[in-house]
Amino acid sequence: SLDMARLGEHLTNPHLDPPLRALFVWTMNPAVTQPDASTVQRGLAREDLFTVVVEHFMTDTARYADVVLPSTTQLEHFDIQGSWGHHYISLNEPAIPPLGEALSHGEIARRLAARLGLEHPALRESDEEIAASALPPGVTLEMLREQGYIKSSPADPGFPKKVRITPDISVPARPPAGRFQLLTPKSHFFLNSTFANMPRQRASMVRPTLEMHPADAEREGLADGDSIEIRSDRASLRAALRVTATMHRGVVALPGKWWSVPDETAAVANLLTPAAWAPHGQPAYNDVYVEVRPVAAAIGEPIADPLTIPVP
Repeated sequence: SLDMARLGEHLTNPHLDPPLRALFVWTMNPAVTQPDASTVQRGLAREDLFTVVVEHFMTDTARYADVVLPSTTQLEHFDIQGSWGHHYISLNEPAIPPLGEALSHGEIARRLAARLGLEHPALRESDEEIAASALPPGVTLEMLREQGYIKSSPADPGFPKKVRITPDISVPARPPAGRFQLLTPKSHFFLNSTFANMPRQRASMVRPTLEMHPADAEREGLADGDSIEIRSDRASLRAALRVTATMHRGVVALPGKWWSVPDETAAVANLLTPAAWAPHGQPAYNDVYVEVRPVAAAIGEPIADPLTIPVP
């Protein structure tokens, strides 16, 4: 198997054995969300790579696809839902039949398995059977249909494992002087790259904006609203500056995973980030050290809100 954090490296490695000749993408927009996005995009552009993308919209990734399969939305398919922020499980019943040729991910997988001649029973399970198998003990689909939602039982604290201290991990070298640690957190209006193509959400974000502590801005000779360039060892991009005391000194943040379309000047933050792994074994998806410089030309004009909402 190949790890997603180094997707660009895998797609562009001519010595990979066996070679990577096909890519099937769903629930992802790796041209924007994966580290070292420029290498990912270069790999997606290969003429000898057959790429299938299951999507609702023509994302940055879908633009590279040989085939785009329409996926059902939450209104059209059966599902169960949890959350990172609470312990409730809810049921999602389809409100309408699938539109056009849209299929659920489960149905696409079943049809693909049938065409490939794969006969494992799990590959023939319905969406409801798959959902039922994922529920915790004591919770059934019937209970969810009757009650609408159920609070999941808390997990047992901790788990028995052997602790091993690795002696060959050293402290990373300090970054070069004058660089800031760039974070690329979620925004209030995008969910990673989801909704980044929606006019109202884009208007709410206004423009790609870098947040910086006042003391750092003063030291760099920058002011709130300035047009700035953010540069790492891999790429550079432009944004507007927001000076705010909510940031720590030495740290800057570029919220939101902007697409490069429909606004080609948008700040795709993961063009800056490396496909690197932290010592504890997790990819460093969302941070990198950068320089911040002023630029003369104004960029990222505010996006007009296409909706007019009457005020009561």
